[in-house]
Amino acid sequence: MSKVTTAIVSLLSVACVCAFARWVVARLAGNGSVSALLLFLVAVLTVTGMDSRRGRRRSRWFLRYATAALLLSPALLWASFGTAFRGVGTTFSTGGITLNTPLDVIVDNQGNVYIADTDDNQIVEVTSAGVASVVAFPGLSPALHNPNAVALDASGNLYVADSNNSRVVELSAGGVASVIATGGLLSYPDGLVVDTAGDLFIADGANNDIVEVPAGEAAAVLTVTGVGTLAGPQGLAFDVSGNLYIADGGNDRIVVVAPGGAGSVLSITGGITLNTPLGVAVDGLGNVYIADRQNNRIVTVTPGGVGNVLQTGSVTLLAPTGVAGGVSGAVYIAD
Repeated sequence: MSKVTTAIVSLLSVACVCAFARWVVARLAGNGSVSALLLFLVAVLTVTGMDSRRGRRRSRWFLRYATAALLLSPALLWASFGTAFRGVGTTFSTGGITLNTPLDVIVDNQGNVYIADTDDNQIVEVTSAGVASVVAFPGLSPALHNPNAVALDASGNLYVADSNNSRVVELSAGGVASVIATGGLLSYPDGLVVDTAGDLFIADGANNDIVEVPAGEAAAVLTVTGVGTLAGPQGLAFDVSGNLYIADGGNDRIVVVAPGGAGSVLSITGGITLNTPLGVAVDGLGNVYIADRQNNRIVTVTPGGVGNVLQTGSVTLLAPTGVAGGVSGAVYIAD
């Protein structure tokens, strides 16, 4: 390895170490896990070595494997600590736009955030660069009226539950607005999600059912077995296995529907009891996030069913209704 290459790799490795150390501090210090940070520092010192000869050998080893190790370490730490991290809660900036009863939020794979600004009858977009604007729906008539939910598909098309107009509006990635054909099945759409196949699922809070609109096919009411009647379903989410999660607010539960329609109630241990859950999200590791509205909190549930309350620092929630995960692991809450 040339001296120039060695120097570049050294600088990149030091930068990775510094960034990762900051990452560890941010997530573990607030949780009282200072010992984990100390272990990390001891590991770095051990690798770099105390005497010069061993130190040089260990340094070469460190430089060779540092990048891979540092890329893997956050995943290992997340797997170890899960949703027990105590993050820093902040109020999300929407620039000069003041929200009025935001009921839902979604984040695309570029980090752009879309907010259902319900009582302002509009959708607000905040780009990953922090620029906020009101989303335009060219030619849409009538205009949005109390939009309660938003969803995105893999192509970047935006879907809006236009609740008081009893319809779902689609805004294509190219900026064309249209109304989804649902065959008159909707009364008051409250929640939306799109699966990996492009099928749209709509929670109809007034009809107490879920309407499925398969890509290119006619809409139909989804048959869910084994859980009785839904009551005011709202938030919807899918996990990586294709299971549909329904925030069944009127029944104070989360219903999980396996492919094929077999339903079950999400089991939550740890003394957690839900009260009108209206929003739900699932991350790539299978952790579930629930907007527990009447308890003014976000409940987290591990894949093993262990419940906890997401800590929001100095930010106090009041009747949260929507929750979403961002590409960086942040959690967004429609409060």
